[in-house]
Amino acid sequence: HTAYRRQRQMCIRDRLETARLALLERREGSYHDSLTSAEKWLKQYFIGEERDAALATLTALNSETITVTMPDISASLVWLKEKGNQ
Repeated sequence: HTAYRRQRQMCIRDRLETARLALLERREGSYHDSLTSAEKWLKQYFIGEERDAALATLTALNSETITVTMPDISASLVWLKEKGNQ
C-alpha cells in the first residue's frame, strides 16, 4: 500500500516537474496539460485536507495565462554598435 502511494506521489511530482520545465521554456500548452494531469492524479488517488490545498493551488496556477515580455534591448544594441565603431 505504501509503495503504491509513493509511486503515485512520484507520478504527480513528474507532472509538476514537466509543468515547471514547460513554464521555463514558455510552452504554455504543455504547462497547462501537465498541471491538469497532476490535478487528475490528485483527485483520483488522494483524499484529505492536504490534497484539497494542493488542488486549490494547482487550480489557481492552471487558471493563469502565461505571458512573457521580452525586454527591449534596442538601446543597448545601438550603444554597442557605437562603441564598436570608435
